[in-house]
Amino acid sequence: QRADFNSILANPQFNTIMITAFDNASFSNCGAKNYLNPSFYTPENVRRIQQEYADFAKYLSSFSGKTFLISNWEGDNDIYCGAAYGATPRSCPRYWQNLSAYKKWINARTAGIRQAKSNNVFSVVEFNIVRDLKNRDMPSVLYDVIPKVNADYYSYSSYESINELY
Repeated sequence: QRADFNSILANPQFNTIMITAFDNASFSNCGAKNYLNPSFYTPENVRRIQQEYADFAKYLSSFSGKTFLISNWEGDNDIYCGAAYGATPRSCPRYWQNLSAYKKWINARTAGIRQAKSNNVFSVVEFNIVRDLKNRDMPSVLYDVIPKVNADYYSYSSYESINELY
């Protein structure tokens, strides 16, 4: 609700605004990514995540004539300890746990957004790898998360498509 953010949200030049957002419940100190820890998902923590996104969606819905897309940062990189390209089980030994928790987080976030019953705020899952992980028989957001979560839209951070190495 800061004035500088509200000036962007209310700006008539922007009809659709995509926001990369993390909730305070699961990412409270910008260092510990609790949303990647499967044991974090107690009923109370899930409720806190959902409530935070519901409140955020209700707030955003007050900006009429706008569409808001609430997204995450590059999901594949997040799951693979910050660097999915070239990742190995050794470089990120918790990737399976991260993947499991990530699905729970996406579903909790989407449930919160939908709880707000807003017709202009939507959940987005961002992935950033199409081929590299699949070619190496490793799970990815595109193939192993998106089919198993609730979201309204999908976003592709297209570095892989413009980089001939991948």
